[in-house]
Amino acid sequence: MAETSENPETETQEAVINFIDLDQNGKQLTSSGVLRGMPGESINDLYSSEIPLKVIKKAGYKVVFNNFDIPGVTQRFSNNKVMIQIFTIGLSKKDSTEGNN
Repeated sequence: MAETSENPETETQEAVINFIDLDQNGKQLTSSGVLRGMPGESINDLYSSEIPLKVIKKAGYKVVFNNFDIPGVTQRFSNNKVMIQIFTIGLSKKDSTEGNN
């Protein structure tokens, strides 16, 4: 127990990225699990949705909304110890008539 100066446990922030099926009332397809970091640290450096999205898209889903992967935005851990940051990626197999891929 050689921890000095700051206690990282009191400052560690948490975030989760959930991938949900909009066709099934928001049923969770997968999740990043709880990610931990210090306030201001990049969540994007710790976690990438690229591989889960590749697998999910191969299963026939398309992204309807994604509030984690915003072009030009680095998601960072907040400074709020009380609230876990939740990011959601909504996916659907429906709407295949619009914009065939």
